[in-house]
Amino acid sequence: MHGMPKKYDAATKERAVRMVQEQLPEYGGSLTSACAAVGSRLGLPKDTVRGWCRREGAQHLAVEDIAPSIGTVGDAYDNALMESIIGLYKTECIGTAVFHDGPYKTLADVEFATAGWVEWYNNSRLHSSIGMVPPTEYEQNHHAALNLEPQSI
Repeated sequence: MHGMPKKYDAATKERAVRMVQEQLPEYGGSLTSACAAVGSRLGLPKDTVRGWCRREGAQHLAVEDIAPSIGTVGDAYDNALMESIIGLYKTECIGTAVFHDGPYKTLADVEFATAGWVEWYNNSRLHSSIGMVPPTEYEQNHHAALNLEPQSI
């Protein structure tokens, strides 16, 4: 028989979320893995820690007025967007020798090629959906049209 969920104080929640944020790179960006590790260290259920982290992320998006999703979270629009980008990445970066010479032998090889592709994708690649200009140019034009200062990327 399950009892009432255990209550945790704000300091415990803040400590757990901070630890997950600090350790996320160590776990390859996997929120689930980082939350499990932090939960284990602090004697907390991993799902509780993950819930705190997700709420913290949602609050940050709200403060910055950023939409967490292009549709409803996890819907076909989000999946299609991610699959489209992943397909481009595989075709333009991983499947060619443009951003890396020879076969990928180490994680560093893939990271180096990925950094080159991201820089090219944002600053040089022409995007048909925004008038055949790179995203950085499109954003600069957008801010100029609004008479706003360009945002650093």
